Amino acid sequence: MSTFAERMKKLREYRGLTQAECADKIGKSENTVWAWENDKNKPHINFYKTIAEKLECNELWLRTGDGKMFDTKPHSTDNFRERPEAYANDYSGEYELNIWATIGAGNTIDYNMQDFDPENNQPFMKLKVSGIFKNKTRDCFRVRGDSMHDKVRDKAIIGCNFKDKAIVTGKMYVLYLPHEGFTVKELHVEHKGVKVHAYNPSIKDYYLGHDEIDEHLVVGRVVWWLNEDDDKIGS
Repeated sequence: MSTFAERMKKLREYRGLTQAECADKIGKSENTVWAWENDKNKPHINFYKTIAEKLECNELWLRTGDGKMFDTKPHSTDNFRERPEAYANDYSGEYELNIWATIGAGNTIDYNMQDFDPENNQPFMKLKVSGIFKNKTRDCFRVRGDSMHDKVRDKAIIGCNFKDKAIVTGKMYVLYLPHEGFTVKELHVEHKGVKVHAYNPSIKDYYLGHDEIDEHLVVGRVVWWLNEDDDKIGS
């Protein structure tokens, strides 16, 4: 998967802009564009939309690499919008899910912890769904990767309770790990530490020390998930 730095450079060059011209067009300094393209820094989470609008590209592609550079439809969630029959049961009107980020389940995703601030930032996507989500947590992430296959598959959407960070053995959590970024794993509290477990047998378990677990590492507990081709919500 490409990095944001690679995508930003590709987009700028496709538009035939120098770094200085690109900076002027999006309202930033030339040094800022240089830093982005050399992977020294990344835009604030709310600024991706501005870049996408000014350079006329697909915001989701710019953020995550998903979809096409100039496909303005939200490629990764088309199926959720175009399959209303999947949400026919208990339909009681439209609801909005807040998609905060695309996170890894075996893949490293280009996303910074400092960008994640639900109290002050807007989610990068709001997804309208039907009444099947009534009374469900509506703060969500989209999963890329196969470490939690077959329960949570690539391109699934997971609901996360940001207020529930107490670890219960055998439950799934969204984590922010310095070596991996945002990811979803099952946790097990054991005497020698907290075991980080993936359902995919090809991925080895590992341990975090009890003193490493804090409110910054545990983003929240996964309370439901919906795989792209499923009709029922898992929990």
